[in-house]
Amino acid sequence: MRRKAKQTRSIETTNAILIAAADVLEEHGYTRATTDRIAERAGVSIGSVYQYFGNKLELFERMFDRESDLMVSGLRNYTIDDNAAPYENLQRLLDISRGGITPGQFRELGRIPELKGRIAYVSEVVICSIADFVGHFQPNLREKERRIKAELIVASAQSLGLRDRDKKHHAELLEEFYNMISRYIVG
Repeated sequence: MRRKAKQTRSIETTNAILIAAADVLEEHGYTRATTDRIAERAGVSIGSVYQYFGNKLELFERMFDRESDLMVSGLRNYTIDDNAAPYENLQRLLDISRGGITPGQFRELGRIPELKGRIAYVSEVVICSIADFVGHFQPNLREKERRIKAELIVASAQSLGLRDRDKKHHAELLEEFYNMISRYIVG
């Protein structure tokens, strides 16, 4: 592991590299995401990339860890707002569980063998959080039924990894999705 950024400029450089890595991952996939492409996208030298990250794998591990730490922390601290509509609570919960990782990035990160265990852990936290959410609105459901509903919700949300042709209808699709899932959970 390379040195950690401590000064403001170093932190900004590290963040620029991580953001560029996410963009390059989305655009080219893990196999074709090179440190040269990442450096170019970040506007830094290749030496700067290697100053903070030992190799491409370490770079993507840090990218995933940073986003997954935020997701897990957000999910663990999530509470249902009893003054909000179920739709709004669900939207907030799913926004936290999605984090800053796009469906395309998540798919590519899943191809990295060293991340499989971490991805499984984060996925389990997401499923458990959504199962708890379902249980809040349907307290008589057994745990197994809550989990099945949670897995169905996650699979449905993942299927909304919008393709270019869907982007013009993105807001409408999301609104209908949240309404549909709210009806599914609350009745």
